[in-house]
Amino acid sequence: MSKKCTIVLTKKGRKYWSGHFESKTYNVNVIINDLTANWAPGQTVTFEANDLTTNNGYGTKFLYEPVPNGYGEFERYIGYAEQDVKRGYDHSNAIITILSQKCPEPFKDRVNDLKKKIEKNRINALKAREEQRIEWAKEKQERDNKRHEAKSHRVIRGTGELPQLNIPLRLSRNSEDFVIYTDYGKQFPCPEEEDWRGYDYVCYVYYREATPEETEQGKRLETEKAEAEIIKKEKQKEIRALKELVEAGEYPNPEILENERVRLLEYPTGDNFVITPFNLYGSGEEFVINSNYIWLIQNNGADGDNWSWNNIRTGGAGAIGHRVPYNESTANRIKAVLPANHKN
Repeated sequence: MSKKCTIVLTKKGRKYWSGHFESKTYNVNVIINDLTANWAPGQTVTFEANDLTTNNGYGTKFLYEPVPNGYGEFERYIGYAEQDVKRGYDHSNAIITILSQKCPEPFKDRVNDLKKKIEKNRINALKAREEQRIEWAKEKQERDNKRHEAKSHRVIRGTGELPQLNIPLRLSRNSEDFVIYTDYGKQFPCPEEEDWRGYDYVCYVYYREATPEETEQGKRLETEKAEAEIIKKEKQKEIRALKELVEAGEYPNPEILENERVRLLEYPTGDNFVITPFNLYGSGEEFVINSNYIWLIQNNGADGDNWSWNNIRTGGAGAIGHRVPYNESTANRIKAVLPANHKN
């Protein structure tokens, strides 16, 4: 690396000028070359030079090689440019600076090598940009294809009847085609001129075609659902018949006290078979089976219910209870359609 030097010249030798720094007395040697032709002993000269100083066991030998003005600046920038080229750049401030200046003779080989590497980086950069352009075009085409595919594979549905995702279903009730619904779109108000079964909001539901295996799975699910629906209807029918049977039985009257006050009967004990769970709003019904009777208890504590019909004590306004004598056949029918909930 070059530096600025100020030397007081004392003697000219065959290869070196001898001298010393202005404020120092130790000897300094300067290599004689074309730049030192007009120097003379006794002069104080300031010049740019390569520092060739060495150290050994006997001390320090100061040696400088004069170089043209600007040499050090060029050397600094070519170092920066070489680093930029090594990083793969084909242009930078340092590269522009080096290529726009006259090249000193000692740097010609480095500059020529630098130019070759810059050209290689430029070609690589053009190739990379072209590959990137092709990749972006491919990605855009894929996005466009997906967008087109999505638009051609969507149906509009009311927000209250959205199909289940990720299972094979028929595209419509009367369709032979099975699809897999994959996603819901954003909800939007139903157009005024259209009626979607009273729904104020609708959305698009996106789907893909089902594979043959998924189609077979969909058919199996339909069969299982249909069979379950038949069993459910038969069960509901049997429960209605059992309710009618017990409701036709005895209605035990509550005890009438003085001042026409009523004392409700205690809730019967036994095995409970819940039809609909009792709740805080005064509804629910269940069968209660014990060794003497089969009871139907119907909660009757909701606002608007006629509480005067109640004959069974509950934690609320009371319930309506009917009973028939215990009959094993009736009990078995109840147990067949309703699981035992608990035993009092």
